[in-house]
Amino acid sequence: MKEVKPGYAANMLFPKGLAVELTPAAEKKHKDKLKREETHKRELIENRHNLSEILN
Repeated sequence: MKEVKPGYAANMLFPKGLAVELTPAAEKKHKDKLKREETHKRELIENRHNLSEILN
């Protein structure tokens, strides 16, 4: 999340789909996505560790 000037957001970012207005729903969606990504990353690390134990 980054704060930008309203004109830049309205004229450049929103029309190109590069940003969305921060609403409570958008913030929750963003936080949920970050949480899912972190969980996935932890699972990959754990799987890699388990695989290395099996191979050694």
